[in-house]
Amino acid sequence: MGLNSQASTLVLAIGIILTGCGGGGGNEDKASSGTTEPPSAIENSCTTILAELFADLLTETNTIRQQNGARPLSFSYRLGRAAQAHAQNMATENYFSHRSSNGSTLADRITRVNYDYSTAGENIAAGHDSAASVVTAWFNSPGHKENLLNTTYTDIGFGLHFDSRSTYGNYWVQNFGHADSLASHDERAYIPDEGGCSIGDNIASNYTAVLNNVIVADVAPLSSSHHHQPVSTMEPTLGLGVLFAALGFSCSRKKV
Repeated sequence: MGLNSQASTLVLAIGIILTGCGGGGGNEDKASSGTTEPPSAIENSCTTILAELFADLLTETNTIRQQNGARPLSFSYRLGRAAQAHAQNMATENYFSHRSSNGSTLADRITRVNYDYSTAGENIAAGHDSAASVVTAWFNSPGHKENLLNTTYTDIGFGLHFDSRSTYGNYWVQNFGHADSLASHDERAYIPDEGGCSIGDNIASNYTAVLNNVIVADVAPLSSSHHHQPVSTMEPTLGLGVLFAALGFSCSRKKV
């Protein structure tokens, strides 16, 4: 498990929206192995904390949506699996983008986990140490806010991974979607196993939780870590630390 220190820098990338995009591309999905039964609850373990953190992210997201007239979202195991794989890939490969290190896109990632969708979107961020701070930052950014309040979405999945060797420490992913099939609508949070879970000390210190009714799957483990200093300070709206922008796009899928 990884409970490590992190930088407090926030980095946001402009949210992207997909409308029925097909899959393809490379294989980023380190979180793609089969599921196992949940382990015994261990207070303050990385997976325990991550389960509570994702629950807080869902609450923060749905509170903002309901305050702005949008219906609440439900956990999607498949969207969460794609989000966690991308968060881990960004942290361990030390980059920040909606396009993964092997060139795959959001459409590729959610198609790879068999999420059959009509529309989907993604928000990413780096450096935050709480659910409230990252959701608030997304809400204060017009591009991310559009995803947060999109009324066509029904499902959501989260990813978070820490690597002290990376520039920003914690890397966050928020995936949205509207499932085309009941098989894709699976209301469970995706939580990596203890060997693949890694979060910063600033997050870990905020939580004392007990794992409760979460699904655990295999993620490649993280190796060594060390401390690093914050690289910049937080500023409001889009310019939070360093801004990385990724172009949004849309496309349609033909039905046969």
